[in-house]
Amino acid sequence: MPRLLPLAVAAAISLIPTAAASAATTLATPDGTLRPQPYQSWVDDSLVPTPDGKYMVVGNFTTAAGLPKNRIARVRSNGTLDPKFLTGLGPAGSGTTLRMIVPHNGRYLIGGLFDTFNTSPRTSLVSISNATKAVVDYDGDGKTDWAIARHYGGIGPWTYWINYNDASDEFVTFDYGIFGVDALQPGDFDGDGMTDVAVWRGQASGGFPAGYWITFSTTNSVKLIQFGQFGDRPVLEDYDGDGKDDMSVWRAPGPPTIGPATWFYRASFNNPNGNVTYVPFGMRYGDQADQADDLYPGDFDGDGKADFRVQRRVDITNPSFDIPAIFYTLSSSTGQVTYDYFGWASDRTIPGDYDGDGKTDIAIARGFNQAPSTTTWFIRYTSGIPDAQFQWGLGTYDQFAQGDYDGDGITDPTVYRRIGENDFYVLRSTDQAMQVFHWGTVTNPPAFPNCFSCDVAVATYNNR
Repeated sequence: MPRLLPLAVAAAISLIPTAAASAATTLATPDGTLRPQPYQSWVDDSLVPTPDGKYMVVGNFTTAAGLPKNRIARVRSNGTLDPKFLTGLGPAGSGTTLRMIVPHNGRYLIGGLFDTFNTSPRTSLVSISNATKAVVDYDGDGKTDWAIARHYGGIGPWTYWINYNDASDEFVTFDYGIFGVDALQPGDFDGDGMTDVAVWRGQASGGFPAGYWITFSTTNSVKLIQFGQFGDRPVLEDYDGDGKDDMSVWRAPGPPTIGPATWFYRASFNNPNGNVTYVPFGMRYGDQADQADDLYPGDFDGDGKADFRVQRRVDITNPSFDIPAIFYTLSSSTGQVTYDYFGWASDRTIPGDYDGDGKTDIAIARGFNQAPSTTTWFIRYTSGIPDAQFQWGLGTYDQFAQGDYDGDGITDPTVYRRIGENDFYVLRSTDQAMQVFHWGTVTNPPAFPNCFSCDVAVATYNNR
């Protein structure tokens, strides 16, 4: 008996070119039923529903909805592509094809012709999970890892401590980058689904230029890529939707100069010459150091490509922070600018997808810069559900470290408490329960008496 799909899903699948159905051929009739052979057999063999109401699709396509997808994709129940599906680099080899996908023991078996899958040797059969890309995920399991970087109270090395957030409790530690010189910039630069260890050097040190230092997880090789200028602000995101994070900085005039700002990024998709794209957006509107836009990175329309958003005082002539704030957003897909009034200029921005709809929500926190104090979160969801307000954190005792720690594709409100504890406090989206995970050291490292609360949550990167 042929399986019937929702009209939106069937229409979306028709846009994916395959050996059995080209991009010009729709799989569904106007009433939503599937067309007869040969298209029906391709759909039956190559599409399975997932427990969260989505569909996994395999075939011989290399793009979907205009984004690079190597023969495997995930489609939402409304028929739109889910660009956050965690597949890594996918299959490779001579005559690569994917022919079938079936559920198996909570995972999914994919069969076809290939020699490797996501750079690992696999011959014609591989098992994958229904995972969503997460920030600070060094092992590629779709969950944010418990990761800190330790400094020693002055310019010196960052020491990473990474716990992989799984049943093994395995961890690694190593030195990487220079505290006081390098900004933490974890991202997936090679597209294998695993976060690469990386920093952006924004200050002069050792004669090296401004740029990204990256250790690629696919090759375990280190590379310095010159990018930006000293004084820029790094704002790492995936701007072209190919599943790889792109190097990016934001440049505004330094005080007392007033003027427009510019985003610079180097796309990784179809950019063999490493051309840099620049987007004029944002501004410095006063001669004081804090009279400039605050950055708010994310994908706000769910198309898989980062957009451009800044937070600004409503009245730029007023130097006070005790005034309302406005968010300006430039869509990367439409080029249109929209605005949202939300919160106060003194609020801290904490980007994340807190409802799991594939779009970054507007989220802010208040009371974070006081001690003792209770931090209050305010979230405006893009899915249309009512705004949320709740307390999570203890003011200056905590750092924001939001991420997907339970692996359900939804950002969990999280703080990292350094004062006297070194604990992650996670409000899990799966069951709204609190999870506490101890990671780090309370005491000062030997011979470094000036190091107080020197462990930093890696998930604090990019103004998070």
